[in-house]
Amino acid sequence: PHKGEGLTQPIRRVRVGQDGAAGFLPPCGGDGRQARGGFIIRVAHQQMGCYLMSTHTEIHTQVTPEEIAHTFDEAPAEVDLKVYAFEDWITLGLFWLMTGCVFLQFFTRYVLNDSYAWTEEIAVNCLIGVVFLGSVMCVRMSRHIQVDVLYHYLPAHVTRVMATIVDIIRIGFFAYGSWLMWRYMEVVAGEEMVTVDLPRDIIFYSVLAAFVLMLFRSIQVFIANMRRGYSVLERPEAFQSEG
Repeated sequence: PHKGEGLTQPIRRVRVGQDGAAGFLPPCGGDGRQARGGFIIRVAHQQMGCYLMSTHTEIHTQVTPEEIAHTFDEAPAEVDLKVYAFEDWITLGLFWLMTGCVFLQFFTRYVLNDSYAWTEEIAVNCLIGVVFLGSVMCVRMSRHIQVDVLYHYLPAHVTRVMATIVDIIRIGFFAYGSWLMWRYMEVVAGEEMVTVDLPRDIIFYSVLAAFVLMLFRSIQVFIANMRRGYSVLERPEAFQSEG
């Protein structure tokens, strides 16, 4: 046997490890880890003794920060504004007007310590417009809350009849709501806002317009469902990518 350290220590025999790697069995109690010629020499202890197992050193390729940044680059999604109708843009405008009023109220109350009283009333009225005009978009895109449990268990011809009845009832509901709103406007005509010298008819007309638009959009949805042969209740997965 040769004298020295590392690979020149006395070698007794060769054993093959459980992972298939062959190694030399040096005397126990030697240096646990040494490197020679690009290899890592390790002493692995097992129940029946100890042996040396050599593996290649991993080579890591250096990556620049620019390359890392480019890995997160994704092609921008195409924006299609055709899916939005005119009521959507009106709703967006009312939303930002409401947001501005709320911010102005917060600023004047907590910063200037002199709150503008009219900001709360205008914000509430804008919220009414956002709710009802936003409902028009939900009718057009079939995004209102709906229960479709029975449609998963009943035959297709039965669910088609049920979906048609639902469309007809929805049309009748919006027609009745439009009529009720018209009657309500006759009762409260001439009312003024509390903090602003403006007629409340502006709000009532916006709600009436929203009901009429929902009636019109529900008729459009009914015609589209009849042409395609199914509605969102029967095949909700077909409407997931719309809008």
